[in-house]
This record gives sequence, C-alpha cells and structure tokens, in this order.
Amino acid sequence: MNASKQLFSPKQVAVAIGVSESSLKRWCDAGKLSSLKTAGGHRRMTIADVVCFARQNRITLTDPLALGLPDLSGDFSERSDEIRPQLTALLIEGAAEKVRDLLVRMFLNFWSIERMVDEIISPSFSEIGQQWACGRLDIYKERRACEIVLAAMREIRSLIIPPPLGAPLAIGGSIQDDHYNLPTFAVELTLASHRWNAVSLGSNLPFHSFQEAVKHERPNLLWLSISHLADDPTIQGEFQAELNQLAVELPPNVAIVVGGHAVSPEFRSGLKSIVVCDNMSQLLASAKNFVPPAIVPLT
Repeated sequence: MNASKQLFSPKQVAVAIGVSESSLKRWCDAGKLSSLKTAGGHRRMTIADVVCFARQNRITLTDPLALGLPDLSGDFSERSDEIRPQLTALLIEGAAEKVRDLLVRMFLNFWSIERMVDEIISPSFSEIGQQWACGRLDIYKERRACEIVLAAMREIRSLIIPPPLGAPLAIGGSIQDDHYNLPTFAVELTLASHRWNAVSLGSNLPFHSFQEAVKHERPNLLWLSISHLADDPTIQGEFQAELNQLAVELPPNVAIVVGGHAVSPEFRSGLKSIVVCDNMSQLLASAKNFVPPAIVPLT
C-alpha cells in the first residue's frame, strides 16, 4: 500500500522523527501534532500531519523510510545551481524513481513549492525544451519528463494537509489547445501548500468551461495556464479579446490570473483587468490580495 494512504502508529512516527514514543504522545496531547482515534481507540496519524509538523518545526526526519518516504541520509545540496542540472539529467534519462526521491527530499528538507518550481523544475524544463528545439532531444523524452515530475508532484500533494474550513477557493487549468498538465498542477500544488483550497481542472479547456466552473464553484481566484499559443498574430489577437471578455464577464469578486511560457510582453500588454504572473512567487504575492477579510488568510 502507498504510504500516503496509510495511518501510522505513534511508535512508527516516533521512529521516523527520532524521538521517544512518550514524547510523541505528549505532542499529540498538547495539540502540537494532529492525530485521530480508530474505532478501537488507538491513536493514529496521517503522513500529511507528520510532514506538516516536521516542516513547521524544522525537524528533519531521522528515519523517513519508516513512513515510506525517501532516505534523507547523505549529502544534500541547498544550492539551486547544483540541484537543477541534476534534475535535468535525471529527467532526460527517464529515472522516475530518482526524480521522485529528489523532489520529495527537497520538500522534506523545507523547500517551499514555489521555490522548487521557480528555481528548479521550471528552469530544468526550459533547458529540456531548448535541447528539443535544437534537435538534440527527442520529443518523447520531454513528454516523459512531464509525466515523471507530475507523478512526483502528486505524491507531494498527498503530503500536504487539507485546507481548513473557509479557506479561499482557487480553480483553473490550461486553455484550449494547450495540453500541458504540469504547469496547471504546479499552480494547484503551490496554492495548496499555502492553505488554499486549490483545484486544477486539467488541460485543453475552452472558455465556456471556465465560465461554467466559475458559475458553479464560486471561486475567489481563477487561473489560466498558457504554455502554447498559435504564432499567427491574428489568432493571438482574437484570443486576447476573448480573454478580456472572459474577465469582464466574471463576477466582480473573482480575480483572474494568467501565466505561462507563451505569455509574451506583447501579448500581456493588451490584457485588461487581468493579473499576469511570470512565476509561482509572483502568483502567491498576487493571491494574497484576493482573499476577503472574512476568509482564512494565506500562511
């Protein structure tokens, strides 16, 4: 069974954290570490609660293998310029398990999702895209790399505790004819790590689907991922007009954010009432402005 679907006993968690079982139970009794009781009255913990506790208290797991997580022993660089080429090489090689271990290990070593995406994942894919464009890399390797990182991101998603009641809601996806799932899921993961109720709707969505989603879900924020646009200026102009119209038709309390590699300076200059973000850090900075006072703020 996948560790992310399991409940763990105090003994297992104590081994993973490297403390006594009695110390762990005191943390639970004090409300510092969330736990639940089974029908038989036994205390159990989810892996998301354990990881959240460890990250909040800057505790490095001494035996993460006890929870089915990557081994954290050995040297680990905090330098982006050292991790980035390592990830790029592993992705080109198709080393899915090593990529999973690297990205999950970064998360367990207190990297924020936005830093992982902005400094490591996005630049790695830029390098892979350049190699593909120059004919030095076959397209299947780029597509495979997307699936590998997406799988690792989904595992990290399972290590994030659900948002609290009343958390701000964000929904979004990639636009029509844009089939990339990775960027829109990266937005979901980034917002979820900051206690948003964030839901990616997937890729290749037409405008009317976004409109229907806003009508039925009533989000605080709608994001659109734009990784692909037609080269034709006329088509881009029509799309720009449709996007502006979408922003006009949205309820006044719904913010719209767009971003992606295909959003050029020329394209963004014609957008109205729309926030354009170049990376996840900018997205988070903007998102803080879209949370009504009555709703739990980002933390």
